[in-house]
Amino acid sequence: MSKFPEIGVRLRDFGDRNFSKMIDFAKALGCSPQTLSKYLNGERRPGNKMIERLEKLGCNRQWLLFGTVEYKAPDTDLIVKEKGGMFFSMPGNISEKEAKRLKELFNLIATAPAGERERLEELVNIFLRR
Repeated sequence: MSKFPEIGVRLRDFGDRNFSKMIDFAKALGCSPQTLSKYLNGERRPGNKMIERLEKLGCNRQWLLFGTVEYKAPDTDLIVKEKGGMFFSMPGNISEKEAKRLKELFNLIATAPAGERERLEELVNIFLRR
């Protein structure tokens, strides 16, 4: 039985916008995929610690809990993305097209030899901090 369906819908929307897979979303939140599933299905309401983690990822507390403010990607906060064991700081103010292209680049970097991959990761992070 879904006790918090609206929160689950908004949480799923946030996850879809910011993570290519829900398992990556769960990792970023520091919870198991099963726990995240309970939030997404509205079976559980995120507690204060989980909401603080969501805020660090750029989720607006008021929007998540009450839907009273429109969701907007953060302009200055950094969102951590993981791909192939690599972590990147991605500005929240990039377009969906730019985010898609960056994900493609992350996939290419993940297949590079180890020495090259480290240098490419460093260059991407320098670029994203600008």
